[in-house]
Amino acid sequence: MGKLLSRIKEKIGLAQGGQGPDESLDPSQNQVAKRLKKIQFIAIFSFLCALGVLVVHLKGNVSIDSLTKSTADNPLASILILLLLFAIKSFSIIIPLPSLYLASGLLFSPLKAVLVSYLGLSISLTIPYLLGRWSGTEEMDYLKSRYSKIEKLIAMQKKNEFLASFTIRIIGWFPCDILSFYFGACRTAYKVYLPSALLGCSIGVITNTLLGDVLLDPLSWQFILLLVIKILISAGAFALAYHLNKSND
Repeated sequence: MGKLLSRIKEKIGLAQGGQGPDESLDPSQNQVAKRLKKIQFIAIFSFLCALGVLVVHLKGNVSIDSLTKSTADNPLASILILLLLFAIKSFSIIIPLPSLYLASGLLFSPLKAVLVSYLGLSISLTIPYLLGRWSGTEEMDYLKSRYSKIEKLIAMQKKNEFLASFTIRIIGWFPCDILSFYFGACRTAYKVYLPSALLGCSIGVITNTLLGDVLLDPLSWQFILLLVIKILISAGAFALAYHLNKSND
């Protein structure tokens, strides 16, 4: 466990741009970077603890059969555990959201799985947004210094805030949690932010959740169809990002 946490901590350091202070940042921004690093490490540790509790609950028998049986025996507890993982994930850019969508697809029927994924995503989108609402100018300056495309996002916002929040989720310029924090820091109205963010993430939510449902049968036509759809959507998102890059240059 100690070695695993050390590797995770190192990965977080790399994700933030190195272990030591960044000379390109002023002292206040370096303090923000350190705070974010600590939050991510705590989030990963909490995520591992939650998984450990799950393993203990299953008495060490971590298999698809044992997971699905446990879900069938106590569906509410399974939903709550998965939502807890979504909540913990919202504090870290290291934990991938698609892994939680896949888990939802594995554990529940397709319709219930999609609903659980959307509910979990709503939690993951809301927590960083609220943190952004409570942040100051130092955090916003840090984001601008770390992510050069923030200026392009600001230009999109000036034209249409709902469309900017929707589009930026599709093209994937920024990590999900960074975007949520940013829109909170911008004081974007929650009633505008959440629906647009959910719509922008919908393709990934639905395809990844449904992939989880057929994950154990990778040669099925459903799995192949969903995989092709994901590839086409990714290509479309890349083309859209390229177009926006060119139009804003």
